[in-house]
Amino acid sequence: EITRFNGSNKSIDEFETNLPKHVLDDVVKKYKKYKLDNNLYDFDDLEKEVLKLFQERKDILEFYRDKFKYILVDEFQDCNNVQFEILKMLSTKSKLFCVGDDDQSIYKFRGANPSIMVDFCDVFEGAKKYYLKYNYRSKHSIVKFSRNVIENNRIRNKKQLVGKKDEEGEVICKKFLEDSDQGKYIV
Repeated sequence: EITRFNGSNKSIDEFETNLPKHVLDDVVKKYKKYKLDNNLYDFDDLEKEVLKLFQERKDILEFYRDKFKYILVDEFQDCNNVQFEILKMLSTKSKLFCVGDDDQSIYKFRGANPSIMVDFCDVFEGAKKYYLKYNYRSKHSIVKFSRNVIENNRIRNKKQLVGKKDEEGEVICKKFLEDSDQGKYIV
């Protein structure tokens, strides 16, 4: 929850969590104090410090804006709000190319925000989205099965996905109470 909170770039009051706000606030403060007392930074701190530096020191921001003509972001679906703010600030003079699939966004627990991909063209004027239609990796039945699950995602770009492998395969869906049961089944 700390990582999700830090990556959200929101205040405790704005942040959506299942924890009581006072508990999260207390944990965040104690964690910050621990890091300060031990002269430590975590990855979230590094992101937030870069954002703060770019906001406070326009000369440094301009140096990096001028330095990068092209910016490529891979696995864009894993981007959090802080990373996205940095990208927006940094890319004003660059050609920006982002690759990702909002349907593969599985890091919400770490702060990934798939709506960043959905709203991309609203944020970057003149931006275009290109969708890859064909899945060359999986059999048609797997693509069809996964599409039925994926289409239930609420925050997503609408796109068509077609399996290129013609042969059919059997999709088996099992639910296990324990990881060990899953392992035994697979073996």
